[in-house]
Amino acid sequence: MLFLILVSSLTINYINCLQAELAIVVEPGQRECFHQYLITGLSMETDYQVISGGELDISYWITTPSNRILYTDAKKQGGQFQFKSDETGEYRFCFDNSFSRFAKKQVFFYLSSNDDFVDPHFPQSAVDTLNPPIKDQLGDLAEKTQHFQELFTRVNTNLERAQHVQKIFQVYELADRSHLEDLFERVNFWSVVNILVMILVGGIQVYMIRSLFEDKSKIGRVLRGEKDEPKSRLGL
Repeated sequence: MLFLILVSSLTINYINCLQAELAIVVEPGQRECFHQYLITGLSMETDYQVISGGELDISYWITTPSNRILYTDAKKQGGQFQFKSDETGEYRFCFDNSFSRFAKKQVFFYLSSNDDFVDPHFPQSAVDTLNPPIKDQLGDLAEKTQHFQELFTRVNTNLERAQHVQKIFQVYELADRSHLEDLFERVNFWSVVNILVMILVGGIQVYMIRSLFEDKSKIGRVLRGEKDEPKSRLGL
C-alpha cells in the first residue's frame, strides 16, 4: 500500500503537461490558424517544418490574447521558438500560404510545455482527479519522495526532449524525401519532353533531307535554291 502511494505521488507531478502535434495542409492563397488556451508563466516550445509543396516555404506567426505579435517568420521552411507566456487566454498559431497561387503546403506543427498545466476547455480524466498523498501519510519518506519526484521529473523531461528530437529528425527526413521525389518527377517529366523534342527534330531533319532528292518537292526546290519557272500564257 505504501509503495502504491509512493508511485502515485511520483507520477501525478508530470501527468498534466501540454503536448500537441499536427500535420496540416494549407491550401494556396489560404491561411490556417490554431488556438490554444495558456495561462501565465508557462515555458512553451513550438516547432514547425514544411514537409512538401512548392518551394517548401510558409509564413508563420504567434499572437497573444491581446493580439500582440509574439513571433513571426516570413517564407521559411521551418523554425523553432521558445517563449514564456505572459498572458492568460487564447494564443493563436497561424500559417499563411496566401503568397502561393498554385502550390499547397503540408506542414508539421509541434507545441509542448513541461510545466504542470490543465486546459479548462477539456474534461479531466480519472487519473487527473486523484488527490496526491499528504506528507503525514508518508512519514519519514517525505523527503525521499520529494527527491524521487524531482528525479522522475528530470528523467521525464529528458525523455520527452529526446522523443521530440527524434520526431523532428523524422520530419526532416520526410521533407527531404518529399523534395527528392519532387525532383525525381521533374527530371522524368523534362526527360520525356526532351526525348519527344529530339524525335520531332529528327523527323523534321529526315523529311528535309528526303525533300532535297525529290524533284517535285517544293521544300526541296527551296532548299536547293531553285526558282519556279513562270507558266507560259495560253495562245502564245
